[in-house]
Amino acid sequence: MKHKIKLFVGIFGVAFIILMFFGLVAYHAAINTSSERESNLLNTFLDYFVIDLIEDTKDTKGEVSQEAINHWLDRYEQLSFGMGIFTKEDNIISILGSRNYSRYFITKLVQNNDSGHRNVESESYSWSSRKIGGTPFHVVVIHKVNKESNTSFFNSLGVPLIITMMLLLWITTWLTIYLTSLYDKLSTQKNKLEFQSKRDPLTKLINRSCFLEYLSNHFQNAKQKNIALSLCYININNFKDVNRSLGREYADRLLIIIGNRCKVTIGDLGHVARLGAAEFCMLLPDTNVDEARSLTSKVLKVLEEDIKINNIKLSVGLSSGIASYPQHTTTANDLMQRAEIAMCSAKNLGSRITIFHDDLLDNYNPDLSLISLNPEQKRAG
Repeated sequence: MKHKIKLFVGIFGVAFIILMFFGLVAYHAAINTSSERESNLLNTFLDYFVIDLIEDTKDTKGEVSQEAINHWLDRYEQLSFGMGIFTKEDNIISILGSRNYSRYFITKLVQNNDSGHRNVESESYSWSSRKIGGTPFHVVVIHKVNKESNTSFFNSLGVPLIITMMLLLWITTWLTIYLTSLYDKLSTQKNKLEFQSKRDPLTKLINRSCFLEYLSNHFQNAKQKNIALSLCYININNFKDVNRSLGREYADRLLIIIGNRCKVTIGDLGHVARLGAAEFCMLLPDTNVDEARSLTSKVLKVLEEDIKINNIKLSVGLSSGIASYPQHTTTANDLMQRAEIAMCSAKNLGSRITIFHDDLLDNYNPDLSLISLNPEQKRAG
């Protein structure tokens, strides 16, 4: 569940950042477009006012009386734009006439720039000024930016943003579900493959390679902590008879039942593996010989109970061998060998449980007839 939440937050966060980035780009583009449009509008009005003022002064050869200036300003009194006419000499501004804005305010605006945008007391103003050619006069047009234009921009942009956000949320949710589903499938498949690589395909007990890994780890732990470690080999004596007389289906069912009974009986006390066709091995950490013998006796008692398969009762004969560290050996490989030797001795003697002892090594003669240690000897044969 945590990885789903992390994936959702990650995807949504990245998508949200991208959306906000493009939103800001769109906002600044719209603001720039609006400023450019407003600047063009001011310049258009300015051209018109300058032409109009020139017309008024062409008969006076560029001389403009205060009365003419006032008349010119009064002509555009109904406009929402601010207007002014001034002279500029050595950066000294002299306002000759103004409309809608005070002379002081106009002086502050045009002090340093011919045009621009400025915030004054939480209000925004744009202006553009121009010198009338052949005269000492400058004309300025001032426009107070309507905040509702920005609000309208946000209102117009808000609906698409909300729709985009909802769409983004839906896509993120769908993508998260799809990716987490794919992740779960891959994870399940990976776990299944790992499980199969470490398990016997029939009994689902751990296989030899996994058992050897467990044995190595527990053996190192036993040596470091100076504690006991025991192994118990168990063999089904009459397994070949069951396989030959009843068939493979009964033999497989028998192995599954034996494996399950071993695993359930020892529980968390150790590990059970299938190492051969009819051989099982129990790894018993922190268990000495006497404890291993007691636990093995308990396991054999459970295994020897009648087994019913398709209304056929089967009784199995079992032989087991036990070896323990450090009593019988000091290496993991020898521990396995000695437990197997004890099991073979129990099988030959018809005994249920045999504890390893050194005399068994003297009588241990493995069958090497199928193994050639000398290639030349093998070719000669």
